Amino acid sequence: ITTLVRALKVENSFRYPFERLRSMSILAPPDSSFRIFTWQLFVNDSTYRHYGAIQMNNKDLKLFALRDKSFEMDNPAPVHEVLPPDRWYGAVYYGIREFDTREGKKYLLLGFDAFEFYQRRKVIEVLSFDSKTGAPVFGAPVFGKEHPEDRRLIFEYSAEASIRVNWDEQYQMI
Repeated sequence: ITTLVRALKVENSFRYPFERLRSMSILAPPDSSFRIFTWQLFVNDSTYRHYGAIQMNNKDLKLFALRDKSFEMDNPAPVHEVLPPDRWYGAVYYGIREFDTREGKKYLLLGFDAFEFYQRRKVIEVLSFDSKTGAPVFGAPVFGKEHPEDRRLIFEYSAEASIRVNWDEQYQMI
């Protein structure tokens, strides 16, 4: 983490691709307003921890640390809560899509949570930025009539199975 922060402090680091970091996901939306770094750490047979940071596309480094608190959250996972970056539901994000709402621009994040030895999770998260502070906010009620109270969707499944959660351009849906 210290080495990553030091690298991001270098001038024009936002443009650096970090191609040699294979164990870390680095995603940026089409508008290039930020990029999000996420990775997981295997702790033991039944525990993973996630780490992340959001780097804003500014001349001076503006970085938000993401602190995974999913292990402290009630089970089932917190689908109804809006979460700040210091109470992030950790995941390794593999997809990002920006979209407009009445409240402003939001970003759909698709993620993987290794969760436990026998269980895995796929996460559909919504990221936005507070209009006053610029801080990231996780969760928003954008999932339609079937899920009006949900701020994120979490699918739990057996580690022996696999599920696909991706954006389909042809159908314009997940």
